[in-house]
Amino acid sequence: MLKVTAGRIIGIGVATCVLTSGSLYLRIRLEEKIGNQKLCQDCIKKMTQYEQAAVCLGEPIEWHRPSLANTYNYISTSKATIAIPVSGSQSSGELLIEASKEESEQKWTINSLKLKVPNQEITIQ
Repeated sequence: MLKVTAGRIIGIGVATCVLTSGSLYLRIRLEEKIGNQKLCQDCIKKMTQYEQAAVCLGEPIEWHRPSLANTYNYISTSKATIAIPVSGSQSSGELLIEASKEESEQKWTINSLKLKVPNQEITIQ
């Protein structure tokens, strides 16, 4: 019979905390890395320059790191779909990016760039 002691219970608790915090740290780092990619930065720049997006969201426009929990987000070597949460003084929504690239190329081609806010979807590109 396995003897349960206070030391074992504490050990399991500490191990669980370490694994959870490590997992959370890695998830946040990956989300930040995705948000800082040139593709995302270029799309955010295009959205802020688009006048209708500024009117819809309100000034100032802020963007947040994309969430790995969002099922829209998908990145492979040749295709990417990313939803970046954006907000302004009037509204909040998501900047939806669909991009692709050839295996031999380094640069992504933006196929679709849309701003989705409640009850409205604005095509930027």
